[in-house]
Amino acid sequence: MPAYSKPGLSFPPFQQGGLDSLCGLYSIINAERFINRSSDEETQQLFNDLIHYLSRRGLLTKFLIDGIIHSLAAIGKGLAVIVSVVGDRFIIDNSVDTLAAETWNVGLALRTVQTGRLRQYVMFIVVGTVVLFLIASVWRYAVAG
Repeated sequence: MPAYSKPGLSFPPFQQGGLDSLCGLYSIINAERFINRSSDEETQQLFNDLIHYLSRRGLLTKFLIDGIIHSLAAIGKGLAVIVSVVGDRFIIDNSVDTLAAETWNVGLALRTVQTGRLRQYVMFIVVGTVVLFLIASVWRYAVAG
């Protein structure tokens, strides 16, 4: 354990838990070690006594579960931010922008075909129907053998 102690003290403080919400407990123990220069055995006994005190009053599970739930909530919030940035801003927004730009380009390309003459439109429909009929006939004979 790295030495986090003040100059002149020979013991490092106990690491305070991140998931267990018992930071106040660790603070009490570290303050007691600093003020009274207690041994490891004495601080371990104090820690055990405080844990038993919280347990008898039904607070230990509340502190532990609350700490875990708050930590998981923070992790979930971080993941939501990542999904929001990557998924929404880059993937979805870029896909929609690309689709809109390509739709615009197709519309510009089809503008040259638009003449406003009804006879020409009917002729395109007739020629397209004949071509589709020929493709279907050739396909039928080619696949049927």
